[in-house]
Parts: sequence; C-alpha cells; structure tokens
Amino acid sequence: MGWDIVTIGHHKLDTSNIGILAQQLSNLLNINIEYGYYDYLVYNRKRNRLEIGKGDFLPLGKVVRNSGSPQWYQLFDRYYGHKQILKLLGPKVKTVKCQFDDFSMRKECSCIKVSYNIWCPDKENQPFFFDIDIYKEICSLYLSDEPFRWFGLIDYFASRNYTACRLPDFCRECNSTGTCSFAQSFIGKPSLKELQKYRRELRDAYKTLGAEKIYYFSDQGPTEFILGRQEYSWASVERYIQNKKYCNKTALKDFPGALEDAFLISIPDFFKSSNPKFIDHGIGVFVDDFSDL
Repeated sequence: MGWDIVTIGHHKLDTSNIGILAQQLSNLLNINIEYGYYDYLVYNRKRNRLEIGKGDFLPLGKVVRNSGSPQWYQLFDRYYGHKQILKLLGPKVKTVKCQFDDFSMRKECSCIKVSYNIWCPDKENQPFFFDIDIYKEICSLYLSDEPFRWFGLIDYFASRNYTACRLPDFCRECNSTGTCSFAQSFIGKPSLKELQKYRRELRDAYKTLGAEKIYYFSDQGPTEFILGRQEYSWASVERYIQNKKYCNKTALKDFPGALEDAFLISIPDFFKSSNPKFIDHGIGVFVDDFSDL
C-alpha cells in the first residue's frame, strides 16, 4: 500500500442540497456534472427491513456547462438514500428489522452526515485532479497522477539524520530490504520545480473552492486518525492537528515516540526562512497558505 498524501482545506460551498452543490461546482470548475446517489442501503417494503442495495448509481439530474464536451463528472451524495429512508420511516427506523441482523444499518440512517464525492470516470481524459471529497466545511482533493508519495515529500524537508533512521523506525513489513510497500513510499523525491508545480496546482484548485490554506498529512500512521475528523468543523480539525491529538493511545502503541517527534511545518515559512528547520522523523503535518508562491 505505502503511505500516500492527503490534503484538506476549508471550502466555501453550499452543501445543503446536491442540486445546488452540482450547480456551484459546474460553474466554478467549468465542467458538466451528472448528480445522484448509489443505492448501497435500501428499504424493502414487503419484508419491512433494511437491506444492502445493488450499489447502482441512481441519477437525480444533470448540469450542462459545455454541451460540446464529452467529459462528464459524477457527483454523488453518500447519504441521500439514507435520508430518503429516514424520511419514510421516521422514528421507526430505530426499530426496523435489518438484513443479516446487521443493526448498524439503523445507526447509519439515524446519523445522517454531509458527505459528497465528485469524480471523473473518464480515465483517458482526466484533468489533474481525479476526485474531491466534500463535507460540510472541509474538502479533500486527490490528483489523478500524484508526482510523489508521503516520504517522497518528506525527503525534501528532511535533515541529514533522517535517512539513517527512517526505515528502522517505521518499517514493520520487512527487514528494511526496500522491497515492501512501505519502502516503496520513499520513491520519488521531488525536485524544487516538481514540488512547486504540485503546490501551485493544489493552490489553484483549492482556492477555486474557497480554501485559503491546506494541510498535508499521510493516510497511514498516527495522522490516519485525522481522516476520521473530516466531517467535523474546520476549526475543530485545526485544533486537533495543532494539538497533535492524532497521537492518541492507539497510535502510540505502534509509534511510541510520535507525540514528541510529530512536526507541524509551514511550507511557506520553510522557503522564506534563511535558516529553515529540517525534520528527523516522518510523522507530522504540513500547513500551506501558498504565500511564498
């Protein structure tokens, strides 16, 4: 698997309705959008129970921005079907029967969240971003062709002491032979030109969505716990990151030194400084307001 880069920012989108959101995204990104939902969870009226659906995409509408373009994006609401079930059953959803006695289905319908995803199914003509997760206040953008992975990014900011310690400290899949998926995460140290190009692409996309700054972190290791906070408010996620709350008891079992070692580095400050602070460890978060670009 390896460790990949996750980025998050604070968007200014209206997430109250999928149709409104589709119109906004179409205008901002200049794209055609078909929007709808997947029937992952359905209510069987005959059996009076919640069941696993077929997983088919059910369209609700389209927004045409460029009728001559063959490229279409798909926007879906992860909880649209759940909202329809809750609207139909009301309080009865807490006691309705469930397929396979999987009562987590009830909880899913009772805990509706704001969670959308927009992606481009056209693999041959994808733009530089592949898809975007959109929550109430937070968005996360994924590039179609990441130029490097987490430890490739880390290498640019690493001290001389970093190379000798990184594999023994973190690699648990092999004996540091460099053949496991973890070791492959180190491939692709960016040049300054590649790094700045990557940042400019992210800056332009995130600012289009209203984000003035973003955070970078790994999808594995202690910072993986940040992923579970994206449905929270932006202010609470910033506090969570800044106070290193992701270095919780579970994380410290595998990474006992994480709380002391975890870094929070401003990329613009790093480049502006005549004496930048380099890192010795691979756990932490970068923040970027692109003010140096």
